[in-house]
Formats: sequence, C-alpha cells, structure tokens
Amino acid sequence: MLGANPTEKVRHTTRAALCFIHKKTGDTDKAVAAAQNLPHLRESREEVLAQLEKATTHRQIDACLRALALGTDGEPRHSAAARHA
Repeated sequence: MLGANPTEKVRHTTRAALCFIHKKTGDTDKAVAAAQNLPHLRESREEVLAQLEKATTHRQIDACLRALALGTDGEPRHSAAARHA
C-alpha cells in the first residue's frame, strides 16, 4: 500500500487513517484493533481510539480523515513531499 521507504510521519498518518476507513466500512472491531496498535507518536492511539468512539456517522468519520490529512493548520501535512513528487 505504501511505496518504498515512506517517512515515519506518512506511515503513522496512513495507519491512523486506516482505523477510520475500517470504521466507515462498518468494521469497528478492526478499527479499534488497528488503533490499539498505533504508537504513542503523532496520531496517538489514545486520541484515535477516542475519536473512533465519538465518530458514528460517515460525515464525522470523514471529518476525522480530513483532520488527519490536513493537520491543525489546514495545510496538507505532506505538502513538501508533494512538491518534490
């Protein structure tokens, strides 16, 4: 799924996003299991687990995915990598 040698940040963000994608497809158990295996870095497992519990609609899940992709400042998290691609 991820190309060769993704940065740690990309890897962690992708793993966190997968938690919400599992939830969105109705596989809450798989979402929680994946979140429990997240590290305590960047998108922490505690934060993702709390968001998984709160996000019950597709719109709420999409908002979580958007926040992961954009970060808190509204800018894409991987914009530097995108510029060099």
